[in-house]
Amino acid sequence: MVLAIGLITIYLHNTGKVWFLQWRWSVASALLRDSWPLILSGMVVSIYMKIDQVMIKEMLGTKEVGLYAAAVKLSEAWYFLPVLITNSLFPAIIKAKKVSQEFYYNRLQKLYDLMVWMAIAIALPMTFLSDWIVNLLYGGEYNEAGNILRVHIWAGVLNTLTNFIEYYR
Repeated sequence: MVLAIGLITIYLHNTGKVWFLQWRWSVASALLRDSWPLILSGMVVSIYMKIDQVMIKEMLGTKEVGLYAAAVKLSEAWYFLPVLITNSLFPAIIKAKKVSQEFYYNRLQKLYDLMVWMAIAIALPMTFLSDWIVNLLYGGEYNEAGNILRVHIWAGVLNTLTNFIEYYR
């Protein structure tokens, strides 16, 4: 939302036009035709991200799904950081590739290292503070979610690496 407001503000500042939205069927249909793989991919990813909760409900019950969902929300709250850093450093990585292959791989390795150490720096304190954080944010009814968070937070280290490798593949 903040990004959209910022883009609109910059647009208004640069053009001076107040009304800038114009609907064009040709553009809309071209965008829809070109983006259907992304739409399908988004739906599949949404299902993939929640299938674990469906399976837990079927195997263990609704209480366990609630505990798991609470822990996952806290664990995934950190996932925006690697995306933010990667997007901000992307132009420098691309420029490095234009300079030389060695310089490019050097920059990529530094970014890999930063991502891993940042994920570890988040996971390590969360491992020891998970019970306290869950109790503080959700209350005593969710105390068991601390154990789930303690394990799930380490998935962030692997998730960061996987997303980063896919991003630059």
